[in-house]
Amino acid sequence: SLAGPLAGLLSACEAAPTPWIFAVGCDMPLLDPRAVRELWTRVANHAERAPEAVVPVSRRGRREPLHAFYRRSGVISHRNSVSGEGSFNAFLAEFDHVDYAELNELPQLIRLSTTNINTVAELEHVTERQRE
Repeated sequence: SLAGPLAGLLSACEAAPTPWIFAVGCDMPLLDPRAVRELWTRVANHAERAPEAVVPVSRRGRREPLHAFYRRSGVISHRNSVSGEGSFNAFLAEFDHVDYAELNELPQLIRLSTTNINTVAELEHVTERQRE
């Protein structure tokens, strides 16, 4: 059975009453509501055809699927394509229309908002930078 963040996204989309959900990783403590609003404007700016997801991408090409908006119906329609490993990138490859928002086109606050902290050393480093 599927486990992990992708399983959480699928469960959330099955339960959510709204057409869009925002998925965020629990290892992103610098989440900024302004960054979420900025990504939401990307959804709203697609007047003719809304994407199935709006996913930030770093300058190095790293996708941030756990700091992204997902159209509920798009996730649900592709749930059967999820493999046992539950890779977000493999799942997103099944979508017809994903807006990969390059972070260098977005404000600095999104870069901070997508900061992953997985170790004590990373936490200490980010804490020091926040004090500066």
